[in-house]
Amino acid sequence: MPRTIQPLVFVLGLSLVFGSAAPSSPRSVDPSQDMTEELRALIKDLKSYSEEAHKAAALKLRDLGPRAAATVPDLIEVLGMGKFFWDGLGPDGKMTGGSIDHAGAAAMILVAIGRPAVEPLVEFLGKSGGREARNRENVRVAAIDVLGRVKDERAIDALLLSLQDSVYAVSFASAKALLAFENPAFLDKLMPGLESRNSDYRDIVAWVFIQKKDPRVFPYIQRKIGDVFPDVREDGLSDLESFGGERAMTLISGLLDKDQDKGVRAKAARVLGDRGNRAAVEPLLRALKDPEAEVCANAATALGKLKDKRAVEPLTALLKDGRPEVRDAAAAALNSIAGKTP
Repeated sequence: MPRTIQPLVFVLGLSLVFGSAAPSSPRSVDPSQDMTEELRALIKDLKSYSEEAHKAAALKLRDLGPRAAATVPDLIEVLGMGKFFWDGLGPDGKMTGGSIDHAGAAAMILVAIGRPAVEPLVEFLGKSGGREARNRENVRVAAIDVLGRVKDERAIDALLLSLQDSVYAVSFASAKALLAFENPAFLDKLMPGLESRNSDYRDIVAWVFIQKKDPRVFPYIQRKIGDVFPDVREDGLSDLESFGGERAMTLISGLLDKDQDKGVRAKAARVLGDRGNRAAVEPLLRALKDPEAEVCANAATALGKLKDKRAVEPLTALLKDGRPEVRDAAAAALNSIAGKTP
């Protein structure tokens, strides 16, 4: 638990987030950077539970930037202090309270320090590995987030390793951090992950490829949309929606035409309308004849979004459909095409 604080006047309660001990951190920093008395005092104030002292120290350290490099090991420790909240009564008897975000302040300062913080953060991630209580999940996530914001390519290998972490929050944080790097060369190292037997790792790797719009992910997606289970096919449809582009739209149209599950077909119709691609008009017109009301209604709604005049006649015919949800969707779509507001 964080160190004991002096009792506040009329304190009614307090809540500590990230309340276990701060993580150990590497002490390897640039030897030319000395921990001056000023820096020691600022770190002490940063760790304090005085709002005023904490805020002043955080802003001063941020403004020092790389000149505060000697404080990096201490800042990694502060990442583990998390947030501190309290409630109480003020002198006037009214409820009062506040919070101090130690972890957020440390992350802000580490980003401002930039490159000198990279190697100690990488070293910390390598030593922690999630095995010890003091190297908790939230601290690793915070360290990974900082590396993604600094965007120094020396961190890529550590982020690729953290992507395989069994803790989802750590893995996902690593994926988001990798997306910050504009150079897509790291994707070459991730290619084997698309064939991994570990489904969680395989899926997070695929997500990175999809976000980067790298077409090498298509074999993975095609396996999903060809799966025997409808929920897996729906997941693949979501991947296609995220990827976008002509190739994805063609595959989605194929699901709308041929998938045996009405839920998959209904979702495909919705996606085609949301993507706003006029090439979807023909498969959507065919879907107006689908025997399932949900599919037909979604196709009508999608055609209304696309506002293509070719849909007017078949939509008008649906105004006499025996299913109320289909009639309502067709009427709304016709109004949309005509430019009428509901």
